[in-house]
Parts: sequence; structure tokens; C-alpha cells
Amino acid sequence: MGNKLKPKPDDSNQFKLVKNGDKQQIKTIEKAIEYGWMVLYYDVSEKLDNNIDMLLVQKSNNIGSTSDRVEYRFNERDLIMHPDFKMYVCTKISNPHYLPETFIKSTVINFLVTSEGLEEDLLTKTVIVLRPEDEELRSNLIEKIAKNDEILSDIESKILDQLLDTQTKED
Repeated sequence: MGNKLKPKPDDSNQFKLVKNGDKQQIKTIEKAIEYGWMVLYYDVSEKLDNNIDMLLVQKSNNIGSTSDRVEYRFNERDLIMHPDFKMYVCTKISNPHYLPETFIKSTVINFLVTSEGLEEDLLTKTVIVLRPEDEELRSNLIEKIAKNDEILSDIESKILDQLLDTQTKED
């Protein structure tokens, strides 16, 4: 669904579609950065291109800036970023597992909606309205289960470490 959505640029901006793996993708994105074009970078896999990844990192760590110009490093070149530059990254993967750094560097929108997820959301909202004490109990139980899972994982790690130590001492 996300790949079918296409932002409608106003007359002052140009809009570029850039497919992941396209031979001209880097040059197109470089020009978009400099001229303030809107870019839809699509068919992205779970591993982002290094240049795109560096662009996302530098969104928060710009190389240099003054009041009217911001300079970024992209594809081993220093570019002055136009203030109208926007980039949208789109994937066909229904539930992508990006690195946590990717989620920190950008806003990720998941267009996947399932009837089970909607049903669970509706049920939760209904329980909150009709029986708030049951919802509070449910929330507390979920927190306890998460804490117990963490404790269990720690205990398992300690047991494995002790087994490894005893095996090492025997050898």
C-alpha cells in the first residue's frame, strides 16, 4: 500500500522516484539534496544503502551550518542541503526489521493493518471504557510477565556461564 502512495508536490518542487539499486540513484539523490526536490526512494530492503544510511545519520549531525545553509556529506562529497529537500523511504516488506538506529534516525510508518490487530485494539479500548480495573490488572500482569521473562533470561545466562566455567576447568 505504501508504494502506491505518491506525495503530490506543489509547483515549486520537483518530485523524483528513485528505485533501490538503480544505477542513477546516487546522482539523483545528490541533485535532490542540492535543489530541494522531493524523493521517494522505494523497493528498499531491510539493509539500507550506506550512502542513504549516512544521510539519515547526518540529518541530526550536520557537518556545518549557518543560518541559511546546511552542509552534509553524501557519497564522499560535501553538499549544501536545500531547505525544501524531503526524502521518503518505502519498502514492500510487510513487517521490516530495521536496526534500532534506523528507527531512531527516522520516522517509520507501518501501513500493514490486520483484522486481528484491529480487533485487539478495539477490544482493549472497550475494556478500558467498560471495565478499567480489568484493564489495569491486565497491564500489571503484562509488566510482571515481562519482568519474569527478563529474570528467567538472566538465570539461564548464569547457568550457561557456570556450565561453561565448569567445562573449562575440567579440560
